[in-house]
Amino acid sequence: MTVRKFLIAIFFLTIVAWALWWLVISKLETFSAAWLSLSLFYLTFFISLAGSFTLVGYFARALAGYNEGGRERIAVAGRQALLLSLLINISLGLQSQSKLSWLSFLILIALLSVMEFFFLAKQRSY
Repeated sequence: MTVRKFLIAIFFLTIVAWALWWLVISKLETFSAAWLSLSLFYLTFFISLAGSFTLVGYFARALAGYNEGGRERIAVAGRQALLLSLLINISLGLQSQSKLSWLSFLILIALLSVMEFFFLAKQRSY
């Protein structure tokens, strides 16, 4: 699959994910919800954010002029999008349980930063 086709697929799947997220919000009772509707909310939100951040990250890296191929640009943008989406989803979940504090947020950022540094170190060793 070419990079262009992959980006087009991500774009349309992200639109579908945002539509599904809106459908979950508008049709399911997420405030007093059972585990299924809450799980659908977080899952569709995660996929929507990951797709959006991947597209934004890819084009930001392209505009910044990083000297890398299209596949590597997608891989880096996708990895960072997943980590950022994970940060937002975990923070949202902790906030919904009234367990999010500045300390827990900073610890979460530190853990995800260590993961990113691990991936960067592993990438440079090849």
